[in-house]
Order: sequence, then structure tokens, then C-alpha cells
Amino acid sequence: MRVGIIGGGFTGLTTAYELLKKNYEVVIFEGQPEFGGLASSYEILPGVFLERFYHHLFTNDSQILSLCRELNLERGLNCLPSKTAVYWHGRLYPFDGVSAILGFCPLSFLNRLRLGAVSLILKLFVSSKSLQNQTAHSLINKWYGPEVSKIVWEPLLMGKFSKYFDQVSAVWFWARIKKRTLNLVYPDGGFQTIIDALVAAIKQKGGRLESPVQVQEIKNSDNGKWKVKFLRGGYPLLEETFDKVIITASLKTFNKLFQDTPAQYRERLDSVNYINAQVLVLSLKKSLTDYYWVNINDKDFPFLALVEQNNLINFPSYEGHRLVYLGNYLLDGDPRLSMTEDELLNLYEPFLKKLNPGYERGWVEKAVSFKAPFAQPIVDLSYESKIPPFEVPVESNLYLATMDQVYPWDRGMNYAVKLAQDLVAQHF
Repeated sequence: MRVGIIGGGFTGLTTAYELLKKNYEVVIFEGQPEFGGLASSYEILPGVFLERFYHHLFTNDSQILSLCRELNLERGLNCLPSKTAVYWHGRLYPFDGVSAILGFCPLSFLNRLRLGAVSLILKLFVSSKSLQNQTAHSLINKWYGPEVSKIVWEPLLMGKFSKYFDQVSAVWFWARIKKRTLNLVYPDGGFQTIIDALVAAIKQKGGRLESPVQVQEIKNSDNGKWKVKFLRGGYPLLEETFDKVIITASLKTFNKLFQDTPAQYRERLDSVNYINAQVLVLSLKKSLTDYYWVNINDKDFPFLALVEQNNLINFPSYEGHRLVYLGNYLLDGDPRLSMTEDELLNLYEPFLKKLNPGYERGWVEKAVSFKAPFAQPIVDLSYESKIPPFEVPVESNLYLATMDQVYPWDRGMNYAVKLAQDLVAQHF
């Protein structure tokens, strides 16, 4: 039986790998030259790769860690301390453990205790079902109190969800607390290592990968088969026939590909709103901070997070270059989405000096920016009812497996792997 998979991110690659283990014939269609989707990498030095968007694993990411063991990558997984900080009112404060939280002096001592205690209760004793009809904003104000909300959580909600910040589900917030671990995991060679291993395993098992190609049309034929029409390097238009087709693109992209789904289903998918992700990646001569991850809780800053890769793991292959992500979530129409690297750097530089007064333009060796639409769905109180099942309500044997379906968990490689494994277990 032939299966066509649209999209070569972690969901598409893992789905192909699992299907090949069951002796299906599989072809993956990927629009970009590289595989991995939002986890894909670019070459920063000859043979050295860095993710376009910052990534790490938690020590409880059991699905992808198990996959790594299966791919014989376990020895290359590094368990590392998190080194997190919060920037608030001109200062960096450590924020990566009990002692750091107890020393977080922007909060009163009572509220420091409250911050730690409530987070622990949410992590260990609260179920998602008890939070179903609450927003994160109301939960935080009620459980943590106004001071903790104003200083710690509200700036992050506003930075990630913009005008939707007070509509986000408390279940999504709970899942973020539930999932966090003090240590993080990062693979030797970056996540490109896992992508390369998956691609190699797919080829070794007889799978085919088409990249870069542009899928133009997916149509159900008279005999119940699916026809995929695609362009490889321009014309002519090519066509292949499959017994089953799996789409791993976003809900919006799915609606563009398929015009024949029921109106109610299309409206359901279109009702999900999104925010774009954007990063400016800097290669610097010197370090900006002592931390891997800095949450920017000052609302005047034009970026939400500073992630300094070398402070998580400093591979010799980086050759002394300090690699820094400046991350944002931006609504459509935000002028930053259309800025060049130089324009973004000019906008961000005064704020880099606030983080490190010694910073100067001469530190910058290279600046590269990346952006991704549909990067973060707005997980409001009705979001769970908008999530479609795997099966698409048209002719049979068409499936949708997208990161928008991993709620309440946040988008990430572990849940891309789990989504793929669940789809194959339930429908193949």
C-alpha cells in the first residue's frame, strides 16, 4: 500500500519511519530544500549546523528520547543545566531553581514563596480538567496574585500572544508548568543529527523523499486513490497515485490545498488564529550574558527572549563564535516582519546595551533572520473544540496530522513525534 506524506518536518519524517516499519511504501513531499520544518538548521560554518529557531528538549520528552535511542543516538544526548534569567527594570535576575526564585527581589518575600508554591502545586497536584473553563490570565491573578502576575507572567503572555494574552486557556499555561524540567537535553551536532538519522533510516527502509517540490493539487480519483500533482524544479507537472495521503502542514495550508471539504469543516480550521515567529540570530565575538535563556519582562523591549546557545552547550565546532537568538512572536502586519537584518539590529541594539553595557556593533560578525507563519496558534478557551481529528471528512484515506493538534502541550519536537506515532497506531 502506497502512502504519500505532505511535509517533511518531524511529524512527516517520523510518520514515514513508523509506516516503513509496517512495510508501507512511502513518499514524502517537502517544499523546502532541507527537512525538519521549524526544527531545520542552516550551516553556520562548514559542516556545522544551528537550528533556525532555538530548540532544546526536556528530560521528560519521552517519545523523542526513545526515538533517539532507536536511531542509536542516545550517547550523543547531553543533559545540561538550564541557566535561565528574567530581565526586569534594568537588571538580570537568575530564575532557574528554588534558591533563585527565593532570591528574586522584585517580588516581596511572601510572593516569592507564593510563586514557588503555586508552581509546584500546578506541576504536581492539579489536573487539566479542573482548569478547562478558565483563562491563564484569570488563573494567574487568582492563584499567584497581582504582583507575581504583573512582574513574572503577564509580560510573557503579552509578549507571546499580543492582544490575545487574556484569552489564552489556563490548560495551556498549566501544561507549560507541568512540562518544565530543571535540566535540558541537546544532541551532539544539534537537531540536524536527529533529522539526518531519520532521513537515512527512511532511505534505508526503502522510503523516498522528494525535496524541494511544490505540491499543486491533491485529488481523489474515481477508483478511490489519491492523486498528488507536484512540481519538481518547474514544469512539467508530475503526478503520483497513493492509497492514502497524510497532510502535516498547518490548518491554514490544508484549507488552501483542499477546496472540497465541507464548509463547516473549513470554517472550523479557519477559526484558529495564529501568530508569526521571528528570530534574529547573531554571531558575536563576545558573550552577551551568563545565561542560556533570558525572558524579557520589560514591555518596552522590541524582542521577547534572548537565547545564548553557548551558555547551554559550547561545542568546539563553534570555534569561539557566540551564537545568540533574539526571539519574537508577532501579529500579521507588524513592521518587524518586513525588516532586514540590519534594520532589526539597529532597532535591537539600544536594548542589547541595556542587557550588557559593554556591547558594541564591532562584536557582531553576522546577523541572519528567520520567520515562520502559523508558528503559534491562539489557544483560547474554545481551542480544544477547534482541533480536528486525524481523519478528514471527505473520501476516506485522507489524514491531517499537524502541530496544532498537540494541545494542551506546546509545539515541540517531542509532540511531533508522539503525533506521528499516534496516527500510525490508530489508523494504519
